[in-house]
Amino acid sequence: GHPQADKLRLTDRLPRRPGVYLFRDRAGSVLYVGKAANLRSRVRSYFSTDERRKVGALLRDTARIDHKVCPSTLEAAVLESRLIRVLDPRYNTHGTRWRRAPYLRVPRGADPRAATVVRSVRNDGALYLGPLASTRQGRAAAEAIGSAVALRRRAAAATEHRLVEAMTTRPDLLVAPLIARMEAMAGAERFEEAAVARDRAAAIVEVLARQRRLERIHSAERLVIEVDSGELAELRRGVLWQMWPADRRSRPTLAARQVEMQPAAPPDVGAPIDRGVADELACVASWLDAHADSIRLHEIDGTFASSYPDLPDLRPNQAPNLRPAGRR
Repeated sequence: GHPQADKLRLTDRLPRRPGVYLFRDRAGSVLYVGKAANLRSRVRSYFSTDERRKVGALLRDTARIDHKVCPSTLEAAVLESRLIRVLDPRYNTHGTRWRRAPYLRVPRGADPRAATVVRSVRNDGALYLGPLASTRQGRAAAEAIGSAVALRRRAAAATEHRLVEAMTTRPDLLVAPLIARMEAMAGAERFEEAAVARDRAAAIVEVLARQRRLERIHSAERLVIEVDSGELAELRRGVLWQMWPADRRSRPTLAARQVEMQPAAPPDVGAPIDRGVADELACVASWLDAHADSIRLHEIDGTFASSYPDLPDLRPNQAPNLRPAGRR
């Protein structure tokens, strides 16, 4: 009974393997790019009872479905990110906004009003966090920084605030005053004000958590890991570079193969992360987090860790841990 049921035939040749799929229109233009652990199952799911407007329009416009098999889900995720960045398909809303991704500029001074959302990075000595997920995220963090600094200045023991330090090694300088206000307002049963304080603290934590995930993988000069397919994957500064086949032990002369659509060179370290590579770094970081209990680390050049203190857990019903000494 699906209105596009006749197009199920377009999925007939899809294998039950990891990879990426591309919906194309009659002219051959790519409408949508996706990844899957099981190509056949994932693409056929679009013809289920899901009646989302975007899916219905996508299927109506689709005339062909191409695919590319990948040995591992990591390679599929990375290839999806690269294809979306290059092709900019009109039905991919996530992953196509990277060109407009903003940064949060934090000055090396004490004025909280100078923490702003910007579109470009300058060599002005400021700390640039990002690229951020959205302008809204950046504005929320900038507003939260101003609120936290104002609360510290009201406190009897307030000292001059150091924004760069607070947004790197001492997040408690900003988050602790907001948590204290949240608890005070909740104790006074002023719950709306308590929620505002929590939201502001969460805005700062959200930006810092994203930044740390990107920097952790970006700072590692070279990682060689064994992925879910048994292959070895080499990451250079977070970019998937090349892979060795799973049967390399029985065939030691097999050379590594370059991963499709890789950049000409690994991204630079020591400067703000470039927009063009941030989506791929986020993609790789998410994959590593999801498979942390199954991957094996074979080689590492550089650092793959963070010396920054832990960030508080601001989910509902969680007691925030604000100890500055923790390390992750």
